[in-house]
Amino acid sequence: MDLSLNDLHELVDKLKSLVADVSRLGMKAAIEEITPLLETLEMNEKTPRLDRVLLKRQLETMVTSMLAYLGERSELIGELALIIGKAYRRMGEFEAAIEWYQRILDDQPELPSAIRAEVLKQLGHIASFQSRWADAESYYSQSLALFEEEGRQGDIADIYNNLAYNACQRGNLDEAVRLHRQALEIGERIGDPLICGDAHNGLAVIASIQSDWERSIDHFEASLKAYEEADYLFGMAQIYQNLAMTYVDCEEWEAAGECYEVATELAEKHGDITLLAVIYVNRAEFLLNLSNIGPAETYATKALDLFRKMEDEAGIAEAYKLLGRISRRKKRWENSLSYFQESLKLYRACDNPQGMAETYYEMGLMYIDRSKLEDALECLRKSESLFAELRAEEELTRVRRTIERCQAP
Repeated sequence: MDLSLNDLHELVDKLKSLVADVSRLGMKAAIEEITPLLETLEMNEKTPRLDRVLLKRQLETMVTSMLAYLGERSELIGELALIIGKAYRRMGEFEAAIEWYQRILDDQPELPSAIRAEVLKQLGHIASFQSRWADAESYYSQSLALFEEEGRQGDIADIYNNLAYNACQRGNLDEAVRLHRQALEIGERIGDPLICGDAHNGLAVIASIQSDWERSIDHFEASLKAYEEADYLFGMAQIYQNLAMTYVDCEEWEAAGECYEVATELAEKHGDITLLAVIYVNRAEFLLNLSNIGPAETYATKALDLFRKMEDEAGIAEAYKLLGRISRRKKRWENSLSYFQESLKLYRACDNPQGMAETYYEMGLMYIDRSKLEDALECLRKSESLFAELRAEEELTRVRRTIERCQAP
């Protein structure tokens, strides 16, 4: 769970800039305490791997020193909180990030509106990552209100994209489409490729859920073009892995394999642990579809390990679902059932109907293999109901055909 080299480079640059501001305020003692820590961070930035406990200790020493000298300078304190909070978030230290963000909101009543809005948005990102949808929506809504007061169109569009993502995860696809289109309209008007790329990406994912592959690929390609224009490495890696998933759904295996290869290369270059976990879990599914059971289990287990470290319940649920499918193929029935049950429990806790529908379907197939048709039908009907709510027509057709086969004499 280390920061990537890019993360550290960005962190050092931002802290240097902030230290320069402190220097201009004549805070010589602060500079004398902080400069050695910056030098240590710069040294570690050139090192392939960095112990996150060491970095956390250095950051805490640095922030304590700076807070002692910044006094009532709310703007600088707010910028410092954002730098440290984002660093913790990238390290997977979510509770530490939340602590810093909340501290700054509570202790700095004079915090500039734009910085307060950004802090609330970052809290929304963490809540969303942890599948705390109601908390995320509350933070995003508070942030949106402040950005609207400031007239910051780009930030408003960014919030729309994040609210759309949450709506999609909760199965509110119409609301998600509406919000992404609002963001896209703003992004095109102000000429912001990142906003447009995020909106197209979200619309592509929704089209995939609804089995509209052609529309999905069109949006993914539009998103990739926007991210390339912005030279946004993380976004490009994300789009290639999303394209790979779409090609898997279309059973275009060669194209999927090529996209996974590019996605992995870009993600490793960027060094984002979260994205790597997602690529691992999706590559596991890809390999399972090709009946490469051993490698599929390896990647699913790797993904599970990363998701557990990040305390990502939805990711853990996805990895469990895959391990349930793998155990089914190996005829390890009790293991398969246990994985599926854990997956359902976590998806239910995350309020993720898409994941629940998929897991119920896979559990139904496991019961069919065991000739337990009553149990199979119970699972399949639950899957059918959830997919119907999501209007996932292709999935509905697949589930209903499986139900018909179970009921056939």
